[in-house]
Amino acid sequence: MTKKSKSPVAMPGMSASDKRWRAESDLRTLRDAEEVKADSSRMHAAKAEAKKQMQALSKVSGAATPNDRSSREKRLAGRRL
Repeated sequence: MTKKSKSPVAMPGMSASDKRWRAESDLRTLRDAEEVKADSSRMHAAKAEAKKQMQALSKVSGAATPNDRSSREKRLAGRRL
């Protein structure tokens, strides 16, 4: 039985230098993420951009975003007025 890789991007024939480059790149990504989390204005801007992109993608996919209310919820809200 072969052992499955934990990483979806792992490549069986990856050279040692490629593995090192990937680890260094992953480290940069993690370091950058921590810097964004520590800076409230950058985090706020990132969240706003994420919301904008989620809304654009929901239009393409037809899926509702977390802030969208279902038609049933809208009908119920209208009755409460």
